[in-house]
Amino acid sequence: MSLKETDNFKLLKSIQEIKEFDLATYEHCCRVARIALNVAKYKGISGKDLETIGVAALLHDFGKTVIPKNILNKPDKLKGYELETMNSHAFLGSFLLKEHGIISDPRILKIIYFHNFDGKTDDDFIEIVKSADIYDALISDRPYKKTLSHQESIMEMQINPNLKKRLDLENVKILSIIENPNTLPQLRPVFI
Repeated sequence: MSLKETDNFKLLKSIQEIKEFDLATYEHCCRVARIALNVAKYKGISGKDLETIGVAALLHDFGKTVIPKNILNKPDKLKGYELETMNSHAFLGSFLLKEHGIISDPRILKIIYFHNFDGKTDDDFIEIVKSADIYDALISDRPYKKTLSHQESIMEMQINPNLKKRLDLENVKILSIIENPNTLPQLRPVFI
């Protein structure tokens, strides 16, 4: 069963809300959705499950629309209250999407709620979105950190103890293949 027409409108409105609040967050969400869908397809996931991952990835940072901009766009590393506030975005996003009747699917809400979890879960969908989210954060330009190359990002995900404890290394291996800019296009399994 796919999303109903009214659900599609609510989804589009929510995506537009992210874009109007913060363009960088919107662009990040779009990239995370593309990456997560490619990882999922590479793993053989299809149909409603693929739709679930795509919607959750697209809205995974919806909670940032209620984070004060001085925290969201701070050019320095967050500490204390600021870090706690930023880390609340996953809970806030799943709560707001449910309470406003935008998303009712518990699987989507669960992925959004746990995508920022500081540890591994036994849910492959959460792990796919989490891996895509972290990968995009590493390769993207941020005011508080330098951009890493594809290879540097994969290496960081494999050896950094703080990331390693949060990530499914099978997904990191898949990212190393499907997001590798040096792979010949005809050999690179890009699905969307």
